[in-house]
Amino acid sequence: MADAAVVDADTQINFTRSTVDAAGTPVEIAEAGSGLAVILVAASTDRLAHLLAGQFRICCFEPGEEFAALAPAMKARRIAALADALGLQHYCLSVEGVDALAALHLGADVPEKLLRAVMFSPQVFDSAGVLNDPSLAAKLEGITAHSLALFGTDSGGNTQGDTSLHREKIPNCHLMYVFDALDPARSRPEAAAEVIGDFLKRGDGFLVSEQDGRLFP
Repeated sequence: MADAAVVDADTQINFTRSTVDAAGTPVEIAEAGSGLAVILVAASTDRLAHLLAGQFRICCFEPGEEFAALAPAMKARRIAALADALGLQHYCLSVEGVDALAALHLGADVPEKLLRAVMFSPQVFDSAGVLNDPSLAAKLEGITAHSLALFGTDSGGNTQGDTSLHREKIPNCHLMYVFDALDPARSRPEAAAEVIGDFLKRGDGFLVSEQDGRLFP
């Protein structure tokens, strides 16, 4: 497929679309920006993607029905194959919902490559605090990448269990809330981009209050 540019009128960020071969599977992506590579499992038309492209090299991978139907471990392999096809030796990842399970699998599978992971409203645990993917239990301790579990305070509570479980059970996981947001990535993209940008830049220097989830200066 020929490359095509997508331009955001507000930020003047140009996203270039192309198709890459990810271990035999054609994957359509949209790229913009430079610097630290971040694979964003989201549409390039999302406001958040354009805000982050001003700070990082953003590779948007918009998941379709075929990807959505894959088991979390297979999703992780697809993302890893995409990163390899792009020649990325080290990279960060941003996902949402149930795809947080794939991010954790990826962190355990290629700890030498995944630097950090952002998980919007992750659906990792059920209402009883049990992992939604039992095959992940034995792999959690192998995760070295720092991750950020980001929730909106207006979501009406986390239907996937206590949000504090992410910090307690996932190694190197930070928990943070975006106030006055139902879906932080879409309802408050500017606030989400500020938090994510700081997290991706600081890495293990990113500190969050245990009490209220605010970022320390």
